[in-house]
Parts: sequence; C-alpha cells; structure tokens
Amino acid sequence: MAKSRTNLGGVRIPRVMLAVSAIAVLALSTFAITPASALSPKSWTLNCEGSGGRASVSWNWLLNGAPVPGAGGSAACADTMTMTGTSAHPPNANGIEVALLVSAGSNDRAKYTTKSFDPGKAFKVQLGASAGDRVCVFFVEPRTCLLWERVDEHARFSLEA
Repeated sequence: MAKSRTNLGGVRIPRVMLAVSAIAVLALSTFAITPASALSPKSWTLNCEGSGGRASVSWNWLLNGAPVPGAGGSAACADTMTMTGTSAHPPNANGIEVALLVSAGSNDRAKYTTKSFDPGKAFKVQLGASAGDRVCVFFVEPRTCLLWERVDEHARFSLEA
C-alpha cells in the first residue's frame, strides 16, 4: 500500500507530517494570545443614591495612554442601588480612564479621570458626581405645573486592585 504524500514546492511530504506541523503551529500560536488566566480581575462598585435619577460609568484600561482594545467595562444604576463586579485587567496595562455621568431631570453632570499606575502594584480609582432638578409631575394645559417634585441623584464609582 502506497503512503499518501503531498507535493509542496517540488518536495514530497507525507500528509501525516503536514497534519502534525499544522497542529504544532496552532498550539504555538495560542501562546501569542494573552490567555484569560493572565488577566487579573479588579473589583468595582457603582453606588447610586437618590430618587428619580440615574448614573452610568465606563472605563478603559490604558497602555502608555492608549486604550487597550477590548479591555474595559461599563455599568449603570438608578435611584438607590449598588452594582458590583470585576473587570479583567490586562497584565501590561499601566493606566485607566473613567467617565461617570449622573442625570436627574434635565440636568446632567459628568466627571472624568485618568490614572497611571505601576503594573503589578495596588491602586484605587474613585469618582463621584451629583445632579439635581425640579420636575413637574402634574400639569394642566397650557403647560401650567400644579405639582413640582425634586429629583436628586448621587453616584460614586470605585475600582481597586
């Protein structure tokens, strides 16, 4: 019985050798991609306190001031509630940028910060903002408000290693 061979550039190579080579290339290429186990989770908390408002936060991990593609997160809350979670921290990231937006009625407040840190060392980022407004909850035509209500929202974001 003849062995199966492939002619590659004038060189005859057994198909088994091609298969083994392909598997070896695939196995070695996985080491070029950062495995999920190398991403260190960092704990975050978004705390909202108020009535009738909402808040949202987003963050990006940075490498020398530039966002690391696919690394970051976002969360939102409303009224009085707390959201918690973890964010995968790329091992080579040396900074983080955070944007927090708080809304109440027609008023919005935004806060933004960027923090640099040494990879592998502990750090903490905190950001807070508040917004408030008066909103009409009962009106009659022609746009006469009979009952006003105060809405306020306070939000605080914290992320630490």
